[in-house]
Amino acid sequence: MKKVFLHIGYPKTGTSSIQFALNQNVEALIDIGVCYPHTGKISWNGAHHLLTNSINELADFDKPGVRQLFVQLRAEIERSPCGLVILSSEDFVRLFMHVSGALGRFSEWFSNYDYRFVCFLRNTSSFLESMYFLKLTAFLRGQLRCKLNTLDMEIAASHKRPAQHLAFVTEVLNKPVRDKFVFLPYVPNKDSLKVFFEGIDLHEALDIPGITNERKSNVRLNRDIMSLAYLISIHKNWQELQLLLIENEKKLLARSTPDGSGLFIFDNEQRKHFSRKTLGIFEAVEEAFSVDLSLIKEVESTESDANFLVTLEYSQDFLSLVNDIFLPSGFNLEHQLANARGNLQG
Repeated sequence: MKKVFLHIGYPKTGTSSIQFALNQNVEALIDIGVCYPHTGKISWNGAHHLLTNSINELADFDKPGVRQLFVQLRAEIERSPCGLVILSSEDFVRLFMHVSGALGRFSEWFSNYDYRFVCFLRNTSSFLESMYFLKLTAFLRGQLRCKLNTLDMEIAASHKRPAQHLAFVTEVLNKPVRDKFVFLPYVPNKDSLKVFFEGIDLHEALDIPGITNERKSNVRLNRDIMSLAYLISIHKNWQELQLLLIENEKKLLARSTPDGSGLFIFDNEQRKHFSRKTLGIFEAVEEAFSVDLSLIKEVESTESDANFLVTLEYSQDFLSLVNDIFLPSGFNLEHQLANARGNLQG
């Protein structure tokens, strides 16, 4: 019986790096008996997002397009001489969280194989911050066209429901399907691909030349640009300002301070609160799956005990360019920053 590993996420746990490495080493993986299927992959990073994108919000698993895609996938798996198959998409976990019956249906589809769901978990405050900056980056690049919540609203929501994103994990712990799960810890700046291969007992993949050289495909932008994007995203005239931001991104980057450090949303007391609220879930995973999550259970220390907006200082060169671009549209950067700081500290 062939073995299938479905790498399901979470988002912001090194998924893009793992997918890029697998997709760049398809032939070398075949040589050691591992198939990373072509069916369901998107071209730009090799993730199997089409396997989840083909299923709409109504959970129409039986529509012709979905059936055809999975028939093609099964045919490719059966044709392959490899005894082990890896599929990867962080959209799997999103689907399982939001579409009733999705986890059970995927279990049915792969029931002819010895299958496992592989899921990375991340420190709670680090995860929430990373997801927020992902949303802010999408706004900056025009992929998200809507006004965003203010940071004090985001912080309040996170403080009230810090474990909301882990509800799926709690659900898995209480279902028979938990025997089909592998949970692994994700720590930023660690080799997540190495953790992945060791977690599925595929140590020989680590001997493929260059495969552990992770591609940093989701690069966090610097403080100047992130703060500007945030202040525009909450402005009453955000639509016009967003267009100007997109048009002038390269100019702004050239004048900004190239510093991605210190991009924190939560203070240390909030971090302690998140750790306390999610500790029980991580400990339950440790006990049920015999995995060490100590690195993500701990309160993540930061060099700053303040929101990045509070500690931010713009260069005169950057301020001058921002004013040239945005003042004619009624946006004063220093005024907007002062108001945002007041809301956070109030």
